[in-house]
Amino acid sequence: MTVVLLVVFVDYITGTQLRVFPLYFIPIAAGSYLLSTRVGIAISVISGAGWLTSNWLAGEDKPGTLIWVLNTITMTVSFLTVNFLISALKLSILRERNASREDLLTGLANSRAFHEAAELLLQGARRSGRPLTLAYMDLDNFKSVNDTCGHAEGDQVLRVVGTVLKHSFRKSDLVARVGGDEFVVYLPDAGEDSARVALDHARANLLQAMAEHKWPVTVSVGAVTFSAPAVTLKEAMHCADELMYAVKALGKNRVHTRTVGPDLKPLPRPAD
Repeated sequence: MTVVLLVVFVDYITGTQLRVFPLYFIPIAAGSYLLSTRVGIAISVISGAGWLTSNWLAGEDKPGTLIWVLNTITMTVSFLTVNFLISALKLSILRERNASREDLLTGLANSRAFHEAAELLLQGARRSGRPLTLAYMDLDNFKSVNDTCGHAEGDQVLRVVGTVLKHSFRKSDLVARVGGDEFVVYLPDAGEDSARVALDHARANLLQAMAEHKWPVTVSVGAVTFSAPAVTLKEAMHCADELMYAVKALGKNRVHTRTVGPDLKPLPRPAD
């Protein structure tokens, strides 16, 4: 509003010979992009009124009322047009930004988004000293679906998995697809027991969904709970990935959990 008033003043002192109305686009664009479309609309209308006031006071020749009305409408419409164009641009940028952080096939976060969000969560865990659990999930027999039914069917499997995982965890949990058939779940403030319950629930939901579609796909899960989260994200992901492959070696289709301390001792092979 301060900028609008400043432009109105400049418009007045420059008179009717010098056209400075494009300066109104600055506060309109700023309000629309930084705040909202509604704010942009309000600034556009106020700018139209400001333009009318400044030019009426500065004008030596006063044309008829109809001319002033038409000119004011024209200016206000041009201001509103800029507002809506900027709003459309902002929406397009936000969509592109979200698309760059979302796995388009499953609708989950992609690897880039996961790393950005998980780093922030890990920093918070270090400050609070509360535990966290990181789980790696890998689909069993997924390759056989691609080989026998085609990649279109394999893509459908991944879509269903994404939907199931999205509805199987808390909103505060971070779920992402980080590879072809690999998924990772970050469970903040989750100890081993609570993480095991959540992961068993998700695995059961996945098996049910696979059975309904008659897909021979199961899931192997390795989850590591860090009681004192002094590790880096890379170290945490390596531990969970290592445990997941240990589960694969034991026969697949199960959830295995471990709790580790700050020393990150080598993980024993799962016994179950």
